[in-house]
Amino acid sequence: MSENETCLLVEKALKTRKEPYSEDITDEVFGVIEESCGLKKEYDKIAGEFSGGNKGLNQNIGYFVKKVTERTTKSTGNRCKRNTLAKTYSKLVNEAPGE
Repeated sequence: MSENETCLLVEKALKTRKEPYSEDITDEVFGVIEESCGLKKEYDKIAGEFSGGNKGLNQNIGYFVKKVTERTTKSTGNRCKRNTLAKTYSKLVNEAPGE
């Protein structure tokens, strides 16, 4: 499995969202992946090849959402509301916490 595949999956999902992104963009990305037949097939394929399966892939998706959107973490362990692929996600913001 290539991390590049995960990054491309995240970029495809992000293209469906308008900027500025909300702090719930990670949950939104998982929702887009789950709702899109094509993206969900890519997700399942990557998860099947990913060390750690879905859980490991979900962590990697969170990492790439943060990296691609150039955001910082506001809070972690937030319950997902827009998807059933992941249980929790990190809220992301433009500025560093405390600014």
